[in-house]
Amino acid sequence: MRIHSHLRAISLASFVALCFAFAPSSELRAQTKPKTIIVAHGVDLESLNPYWHNTTANYAVWRHFLEPLAEYDFVKRRYIGILAESWSGSEKGWTFKLHRNVKFHNGADMTAADVIYSLKRSMDPKLSRQISLGRIIQSIQAPDPYTVAITTTKPVVSLLEYLDNAYILSEAAAKESGDNATFGKKPAGTGPFKFVEWVRGERVVAEGNSQYWRSAPKIDRIIWKPVAEDAARVALLESGQADLIANVPPHETDRLKANSTVRLEEVRSARIIFLLLDPAHKPLDNKLVRQAIHYAIDKDALVKYVLDGKAHRLDGVLGPHGFGDDPSFKPYTYNPQKAKELLAAAGFANGFEIDFYTSTGRYTKDREVAQAIAGQLAKVGIKTHFHTPEWGIFNDLHRSGKCPICFRGRGTVVDPDDFFNEYFETGVSKRLSYSNPKFDRLIQQQRQIFDLEKREPILQAAIKILLDDAPIVPLYNPIDIYAAKRRLLWKPSAKDYINVAEADLTEK
Repeated sequence: MRIHSHLRAISLASFVALCFAFAPSSELRAQTKPKTIIVAHGVDLESLNPYWHNTTANYAVWRHFLEPLAEYDFVKRRYIGILAESWSGSEKGWTFKLHRNVKFHNGADMTAADVIYSLKRSMDPKLSRQISLGRIIQSIQAPDPYTVAITTTKPVVSLLEYLDNAYILSEAAAKESGDNATFGKKPAGTGPFKFVEWVRGERVVAEGNSQYWRSAPKIDRIIWKPVAEDAARVALLESGQADLIANVPPHETDRLKANSTVRLEEVRSARIIFLLLDPAHKPLDNKLVRQAIHYAIDKDALVKYVLDGKAHRLDGVLGPHGFGDDPSFKPYTYNPQKAKELLAAAGFANGFEIDFYTSTGRYTKDREVAQAIAGQLAKVGIKTHFHTPEWGIFNDLHRSGKCPICFRGRGTVVDPDDFFNEYFETGVSKRLSYSNPKFDRLIQQQRQIFDLEKREPILQAAIKILLDDAPIVPLYNPIDIYAAKRRLLWKPSAKDYINVAEADLTEK
């Protein structure tokens, strides 16, 4: 078994010692029976600034000690209030009524001033990489301490989607820390857990918030361990050094099912996995080349042979969780001969060479799927130079537009407006240099329509343009596979989060 390089520095003995170091003395433990969950996931936290990164892996950890105004509930199939008790939206803007008697971890009351501070901070390009709100919010005011009124530059029907991961910080605690990037390495939120420490490459630790405004969590402490290698995560679970692991390799499921101390949890994810083809890099500036790549990829083979059937092929961009998805629209099929013809028509009858970037450990078998795609592209004459940087470096390269072909995912795409804005609207991001004025007009048009029945066909028209232009190759919705100790009471969500805030541990 090969262990990822950053794990070599931590021996089995030191890890066990670490767990005991976090635990109370045996006498106290016998009295209080503290409950600790150890989660082994694929990538490390990137920052403690909840606006400096916008990847789901960060949100999954932050969400335990920081909270948004509202979030999408996949069981209820609608947005539900978190810090917001209620809201109303119109063409001019949105008004949110906040819950009262909500306390930050520093003991201060959460008020509209904290919400305004947090949202304005998220829109400041000097302090945030989540500046999309700044393009749609004209002003934010507090008519009273528990009301937030947002005036938008244009009608924005999807504001709740933008706010889903806009976490609210204590203004006083953030300013007191004197550290704009990390908030003094201890962010103060309102969540069910309090941040304790982050040791880069080793662990993130949070402890239960006994004064949590909804109800105290049943778990006393969570330790997240970044473990990139699939085999290493499985080994930690089987040896009792982890209670929950993510991205279980499909080929390991039968063996794990035979383990009486372990159970598997599977759920179709709302995450979409795709390739990005950046027109800024030749010859991807040629639409025929991008379309050829579509025809060169055998999605069914990826699902069947690499993912062992643990995914759902995507023909459209979104899948069934996404608003605006049209399941009848299937513009591309696997056709390598058609791919070669398009390459020849574009002037590349002999193929070409290009750089291909992918993450490792972030998504189930991400490197293996990307390698299989590289093999499929080679069959039509496209030779790829394969790059697998660690997650933080990969993200920075992608955000700066340095990845010609990029394998990645987008978590929890329900309302696609934010996703389309961030990736495909002209001039919004360096991630992708795609631009089509007709697509832009349709996206801007649907953003102003509050009647869902009238909005959906406009989104569908925009998606058809996007797929014809082919800067994105939708691949699949993964079936997320988790493995947990049987004593852990926990269920996964279609949301790409490992949320253990409401979990519990039994005696056995």
